[in-house]
Amino acid sequence: PALDAAAKSYPLSLGVYVDPKWNFGSLRYDPPSEKFPNTCSVHITNALSPRSIFDDPAYMPDCFLRMLADMKSHHGSCRIRTGSWLNSEPRFLSLFPEEWQRNLTDSDPTPAWHFGYWGQIFNARGLLNDRMDAYIRNNRRLRFPMRVSNCSLENLENHLKKMIGG
Repeated sequence: PALDAAAKSYPLSLGVYVDPKWNFGSLRYDPPSEKFPNTCSVHITNALSPRSIFDDPAYMPDCFLRMLADMKSHHGSCRIRTGSWLNSEPRFLSLFPEEWQRNLTDSDPTPAWHFGYWGQIFNARGLLNDRMDAYIRNNRRLRFPMRVSNCSLENLENHLKKMIGG
């Protein structure tokens, strides 16, 4: 009820602004580069804010499958990679095949100043996540370390299709 009232009175104040370049729901990617040849680097946001990207189990697989189709059509058989705190979050990791799990890097104990580390301190509405804030203050570390991984587009596509029964 309060969220409905806020949405009616302040429609632009809810959630997180998502730039139109995020063209696969909560995902976008950078094409292969000199630094990452034959690899597309993925960026993640919450385009569903104030809801979570994990509320609907089909949402993220759909975002990834649409993005993978675009990657294949523009870049052929490249690889996919991302560095994020989500690579330590079980619901996110379930989206990826064994190859992704094997390629996960160890985490750097000193966080850098970007959302790959700090995105976890925000809730789905884009506000401070009180539970995560308390965890960090009590444990003096981030709950989900930022890790990097990669896999082939084909392995990810096959894994996601199995997940959704396609």
